[in-house]
Amino acid sequence: GSASSMASGAKSLGFKKEKSETSQHGKDILCYARQGDKKKLGLSLKAGRVDDVNYQAKNGCTPLHYAAVNGHLGCVKMLVEAKALHVPNKSGNSPLQWATKSKQHDIVQFLLSKFDDIDVLATNSFGKGCITDAFANGDVDCLTKLLSHHSVSEERLLGGENERKKLASLQEATHRFCFLPNKNKRNHNHKHDNKQKHPHQQQQQQQQMQEYENPHRKADGVGGSLNAVELFVDIREKAIVETDLNKIAGGAGDLAASDQTGLSIWGASVLLARWMMSGVFDGILKGARVKELGAGCGVSGISIARYLDCKEVVVSDVAEETISNLGHNVKINSKNFGDTKVSVECFDWGMVDTSKTNAQFDVVIGSDLVYDEDVVSCFVNAVKASLRKGGTFLYTTALHRAGRGALASCLVRGGSFKMISVSKAPDHLRANPLMLKTDEECDLILPDLRKTPFQLWHFERT
Repeated sequence: GSASSMASGAKSLGFKKEKSETSQHGKDILCYARQGDKKKLGLSLKAGRVDDVNYQAKNGCTPLHYAAVNGHLGCVKMLVEAKALHVPNKSGNSPLQWATKSKQHDIVQFLLSKFDDIDVLATNSFGKGCITDAFANGDVDCLTKLLSHHSVSEERLLGGENERKKLASLQEATHRFCFLPNKNKRNHNHKHDNKQKHPHQQQQQQQQMQEYENPHRKADGVGGSLNAVELFVDIREKAIVETDLNKIAGGAGDLAASDQTGLSIWGASVLLARWMMSGVFDGILKGARVKELGAGCGVSGISIARYLDCKEVVVSDVAEETISNLGHNVKINSKNFGDTKVSVECFDWGMVDTSKTNAQFDVVIGSDLVYDEDVVSCFVNAVKASLRKGGTFLYTTALHRAGRGALASCLVRGGSFKMISVSKAPDHLRANPLMLKTDEECDLILPDLRKTPFQLWHFERT
């Protein structure tokens, strides 16, 4: 069920690729399936060859992919009736996974009913599958449909410990992020050595910075710049192989120790990083001691350590495997931290004793960490234990996240925190941050970044 085996299977089917000799009907079928034009799709299916229904574009996508992701159920039914095959594209994403990502419930149900050999637990080349995508969307209905499928057997879900560890080690990917810092932000590698450079090198470096800071995205939607090689952040994520939804949801105490959500990169962490680097908090973050709670893969903390002049950044989490991966991400970016001290801390919100802690951080940050009202008090205590009076708490949250209202109330209750601002996340903070990845690829790796409505919270400790 892996992406590689599925992809090799697709190759063996001998589908026609996008070449000049390929039937024009195949291209038409793909086009009309994407547009949802049932009439023209029907005519093209009748006029074309039998295998045109499985025509593949350069990215390996078939007409079924595009009809599914765009919610064209009528076209999906026509394609299946015409013997369309359910196969992955070059990134290992199946039509079912694309339908799951875009919350096309009717199409998910239809595909599950029509393809007996469909594998709900199959993953793409980024180690993500339908289950993790449905969870990222907060789509309970879709998750229920998927987990009810016959391919999700108890034996496959549980498996042996060694098999699970082997699966986890195979399902990982390192992504290169290119955030756009302000022009006054440092480039650590060249902060002090410009005078030693040859004039040609200085001119080349300035050109790289100008191209990197150009806010205009390329027409093909590829994030980052080829010349921005000095300004990237590398973040490794690992596939979530836990199948107990209670553990996937995270929490505190024993539940937090087995939580695996921190192994994946979530859109809220990217949003938080971009927000902090927007220039709004320059005066607060410069020279500040910053602690990130529930850092997961460390996107936010590692990024501000890379781009901003913080004095210290501590990235914290609690699950053993998450801490290990977090340490790895700090290590692979460490040469670019300059004078900023960066460390990893194992920090369990459920074990905090606020009466015995000495809050010392100027800024505490977090991204979409509360999924249940039961952990609100633990989380707020963790913020209090870390943040000094007068300090800043920055947080991003999905708009419809359970526990969001309870968290806001708990923060301001008793006068411990003052709300400075709560706002909707603007679109420019949600743009594709991945270097040399198209917007389509970004949506596959970060399915919630551009589709989930988020809020930006700014509080002050009183």
